[in-house]
Amino acid sequence: MKKMSMLTLASLFVAGTATAQEPVAADAPFTFRPMLVIGIATGGDEMGELTYETGDSTEVSAGGGITLGGGFEVQSADKPFGATVTINYHSDSATASNADITMDRFEFTVLPYYQLNEQIQVSAGLSMHTGVELEVDFEGTETLEFDSALATIVELRYLFETGDMTLSGRFTSVEYEPTSYNGRSVSGGEVVDGSNLGLFFTWSFNN
Repeated sequence: MKKMSMLTLASLFVAGTATAQEPVAADAPFTFRPMLVIGIATGGDEMGELTYETGDSTEVSAGGGITLGGGFEVQSADKPFGATVTINYHSDSATASNADITMDRFEFTVLPYYQLNEQIQVSAGLSMHTGVELEVDFEGTETLEFDSALATIVELRYLFETGDMTLSGRFTSVEYEPTSYNGRSVSGGEVVDGSNLGLFFTWSFNN
């Protein structure tokens, strides 16, 4: 019995030593999650209007329309700081059987944020708008292109309890300077205001 007891104690000691020597995985300093973005906005200068046979009309603006995109979110493990980085396509358009008007651009957006509590985040950042273009297709195509522009953004974001979806109100301030009309360079053209108010929804994927 004594021999068995000694063997048992020795086994426990070895097991305990092996357990103690196992490396403990350190928590990652940041979390990383892919995300999708969809938004709708209104505002900016009027760029064109289509009037239909019914008398109804649709206006295209420099800041309004739909935004679709994706990117990723990075957040410090202990909160409250983080950032979202997205590439989006933003377009406003009006379509009829014999005419189309489209104002579109691509937006590379970086929005650092601060988490006030479990549900509320506030953010402010920058967005580079490129490929900014107005195209009117009516008895021929006319194209007005604009220089790339840097926009400033402020946003108030609500985080749903699931932790993977947000709904936010966003204000974007930006101006576009025309550079060419139908392929011909222009200078001194009137600057277009593309500022807008938008409602945005994001969905993040947990790793």
